[in-house]
Amino acid sequence: MTVETIAEFARRHGVSKQTVHNWRRRGYIVHAKDGHIDREASDRLLDARPAVYRGGVLGGNPPRNGNGNGDAHEEPGTLADALRRKESANARLRELEWDIESGKVVLVSDAIRALGGVLGLVRSGLLRLGQTISTRAATCADAAALKAMVDAEVDQLMAVLFSYSGPVDRGPVSKQAERLNKAKFLLRR
Repeated sequence: MTVETIAEFARRHGVSKQTVHNWRRRGYIVHAKDGHIDREASDRLLDARPAVYRGGVLGGNPPRNGNGNGDAHEEPGTLADALRRKESANARLRELEWDIESGKVVLVSDAIRALGGVLGLVRSGLLRLGQTISTRAATCADAAALKAMVDAEVDQLMAVLFSYSGPVDRGPVSKQAERLNKAKFLLRR
């Protein structure tokens, strides 16, 4: 019976000491009386395990670099490694620029500006609602006709807010229609 320490056993298998402790808890390690590991018996138990466990190859976890997002702050290494990291970063930057140009990604500042423009149009339309319908309200025969007129104006403003389906067709509001089209363009970017 050949015995080893946990560190020696881990080094021979190319794993960490923690992995050896995990194997011991799972019953893959046989301890000798002096607290060392029985090398032959433990190797037989480890070899009897299935080759794949939870979709990965057994033998310990590979060492991790960074936080798992590819943002490892590695040592400089070789010039080839530095060039590879630079090209990878440039590729991610070009991909982001392409996504912005193609409309897959919208900058938050552009979205806020566009939304603010549309909400400003709706707000100004609601504030001048009385002015807009006052001249036509005099021709209304009853309250139902006045309510229908107000509802039509509010519906038109809600269409601006929710549909973005073209300029508001209201004659003297052409500047607002231009701003709405600009806001629509910014939203689609």
